[in-house]
Amino acid sequence: MISSAMYFAAGAKIKHMAFGATIAGFIGYIAVNSKQYIHDRFLAFLDHSIDPMGVGYHIQQALIAIGSG
Repeated sequence: MISSAMYFAAGAKIKHMAFGATIAGFIGYIAVNSKQYIHDRFLAFLDHSIDPMGVGYHIQQALIAIGSG
């Protein structure tokens, strides 16, 4: 976001920024859906309570540890 804001402040055209965001989104979509475990980890990152005893277990335990102090 910071580099995009700097690029825009330097005088970039919205068309170029939209094209770059589209390409980055497409590559990200392919990367996340390339393997099942990557897809599962990404979904756990978005909502760790989906599978608290499976993929989201480590995230859940980390939040408990941080909350416990």
